[in-house]
Amino acid sequence: MSASAMQHRQLHRRSRITGVACLFLTVALLLGGLFATIRIFAEPDGDVLDQIQVSLGLPDALSGTPSVSYVNDWSSIAYLALHPDADLSDYRSALRQYIDSTDLSLTKDIPAKLRMALVFSAIAPDEESDYIQTVLSTCAGNGNIMNYITGLILADSHHYDFAGREALISHLLDIQFADGGWALTGTQSDTDVTSMALAALAPHRDTPAVATAVDKALSRIRALRRPNGEFASYGVENAESSAQVSLALCALGLDPDTWFNDGLPALTEVIRGYALSDGSFSHVHGGTSNPMATYQAFQALAACRLLREYGAALYDFDALNERKTPPPDETGSSDPLETDPHESTETNPPAPVESDTETKSPSPETETDESQPGSGQGTETESTITPESDQSQPVEAQTEPETRREESEREPDKETKADDSPPRSATSVWKWIAAGAVLLGGGIAILALALSHHLTPSRWIPVAVAVLVLLGIVLFAVRFESVDDHFHVETSTEPESGAPVVTIDILCYNALSSDLLIDLPQDGILLKETTVLWTEDLSVWDVLDYVCRANGIVTTHNGDDTGAYVTGIGGMYEMDCGDLSGWVYVVNGTQPSKGCGTYICEPGDRIHWVYSLELGRDVKEGSYDWNPNP
Repeated sequence: MSASAMQHRQLHRRSRITGVACLFLTVALLLGGLFATIRIFAEPDGDVLDQIQVSLGLPDALSGTPSVSYVNDWSSIAYLALHPDADLSDYRSALRQYIDSTDLSLTKDIPAKLRMALVFSAIAPDEESDYIQTVLSTCAGNGNIMNYITGLILADSHHYDFAGREALISHLLDIQFADGGWALTGTQSDTDVTSMALAALAPHRDTPAVATAVDKALSRIRALRRPNGEFASYGVENAESSAQVSLALCALGLDPDTWFNDGLPALTEVIRGYALSDGSFSHVHGGTSNPMATYQAFQALAACRLLREYGAALYDFDALNERKTPPPDETGSSDPLETDPHESTETNPPAPVESDTETKSPSPETETDESQPGSGQGTETESTITPESDQSQPVEAQTEPETRREESEREPDKETKADDSPPRSATSVWKWIAAGAVLLGGGIAILALALSHHLTPSRWIPVAVAVLVLLGIVLFAVRFESVDDHFHVETSTEPESGAPVVTIDILCYNALSSDLLIDLPQDGILLKETTVLWTEDLSVWDVLDYVCRANGIVTTHNGDDTGAYVTGIGGMYEMDCGDLSGWVYVVNGTQPSKGCGTYICEPGDRIHWVYSLELGRDVKEGSYDWNPNP
């Protein structure tokens, strides 16, 4: 073999080796970039509390000409606790102006009045003492459990002279479940409500009866913790549940990162797992920015810092006013997310004695689908919808309680979709057009390399890998759907004789007197009773999804189909008619303790979706019945 041939063979071998090396390098870069992206979105740099404040727009949102909102109300309390010298007089003025110009006399506005009084208690307790005392006397304990909890927190925030304090405590103890917790509805405790009740009872834990209740509730909190360290509410792991547990433990003087001592991730690490790159937090892992999750994470992490630096609770405004600025920490930041989560602190007040019978294994939780929003004109004719029979097996409920959602939280919602639906023509066409564009672009790139005499493995292999990655994204990750596709379902005017069916209607009569910007049907019926052909594994969510598509009613929801939490139907959303308003569903006269995506229908079931103003309490058996032929 000639020297030139040998040299050519060696060059060819080196070229192949270079090409293979480039391939591995490209894959490594892609995986590294993906990992870095996840880390960036999950763990913002710097002081986490500062990051959250930036995402909430603080302090600007509380000064100048501030806008009164649910998020700003709660955020102002945590912000003032972290910045005791902050001047929030602008926000106090804006809140006072809002109260003076708004009719808050309705029962549904009791939570708002309690919340605003708590803000006044933090910002200007002396100047607003008359309003605070009026709210305490008229609202604390008036209504559902949340009004007892918030009322007790308000009464103890500055140790107000309030004659009804003992009644609030007694009621909370009376309604504690046998499992040690509390809930908005149902008979099984919920993580969030149990934690809130614990935070309210914390100042009274020296009382024997309260101490016993606290011990039982702490045992329940241990039991509710999942093997991955997360907490869930209504069947879904979320940031707010972990935040509320952290707030409760801090109120009791227990460090959330060391109290469990179970080898699981520290609670502040769990909360941090929901952080996004802009400092805000998502409700669920992989979700978008959520105002409620953000301010609750802010409160929880602020409470950790206050406990560790001052031994004070977030809602103990007297103690916070008396605190002194500690000396600078020369060992590092005092941010709860940057300290060693397994290092105990010495500033914690003594912990209450816990029960010897507490269990450390997670136990089943209440999986209740709560109120959720929407509106739009329903049709006047009955129709029969035939859902596709290819349904995935339901898994654990993925619903979130209605108290989580905010009026400003519209953007993260998603229009309803059926991922198991068969491909449709328009969807397929656009998907393949996009795939063709990717292939064409890759081909042009390789052709350009060939024309420039640079078509070597080290150059075309990375191009090919990039094309394959983009092709996979287009074919499997991107959803193409036209408006017609979205509202397309297979329909028939009549079910086959003897075929099993379920019925559904959508009612909004409770909201007819509300001042909404949309037109509601005068009879309060968004959709008259509609028959849906029953199929195996058909869920309540499937039925709602199909009938709304068939009748041109837009719905919004969080989560996937099995974990769908309905936030809007036909343009009417949760919290449109007060803090406790939203959509609930009823099956055969009962509000199930399951999410709508996991409640599997039986033949003959009668489903009602009803807009509630009071967490479903105003939806009584028979009150949603109507005559389809008046």
